[in-house]
Amino acid sequence: MYIYIPYIIFFYVLYINKINMNEETPPSNDRTDRKELLWDNRIEHLIKEWSVKSIKKSNVHNSKAKYKKKLYYGFNIPCIVIPFFMSISSIFWGECSTEHKMINSIIACIIGSLNGIQTLLNLGSQYQLHFEAESKYRDLHIDIESVLIKHKQDRLPADIFLERCRLLFENIERNSPDI
Repeated sequence: MYIYIPYIIFFYVLYINKINMNEETPPSNDRTDRKELLWDNRIEHLIKEWSVKSIKKSNVHNSKAKYKKKLYYGFNIPCIVIPFFMSISSIFWGECSTEHKMINSIIACIIGSLNGIQTLLNLGSQYQLHFEAESKYRDLHIDIESVLIKHKQDRLPADIFLERCRLLFENIERNSPDI
């Protein structure tokens, strides 16, 4: 009995409002004579601003990526080289002295700390993300410059290009790592 209540309510609402399910929606009121947005100085100025912003952000992400890459190698190279020398020293000097055991345990703590810091900071993926953001900003800059170099009559329609650039810029900004 209770299963049929939603169906009863639905049909009741249909009957009360006299909704005809086969009725088509009216056509849109768009202008058929609408022309594309033409290029003017205001639009060119805005797009040039985006181009300048994108090249600046590209340079910032490039320098940040190089810095993170240096840190990445700065933490990883000692973690590779130090155990190599520890193994060589244990071959020549033996492991029987307490000083050698103390030095090995201190060095193992240092290596563990370096590995922990590198894992916590995740420097490898950070520098990769910054390089990707730098590349995307640079591509946007190149796209903008390649359109602006053309004569106005040979360019894409201004409204379409504006929308495309705005969406690309916002998408890159949203998905790029923090600076």
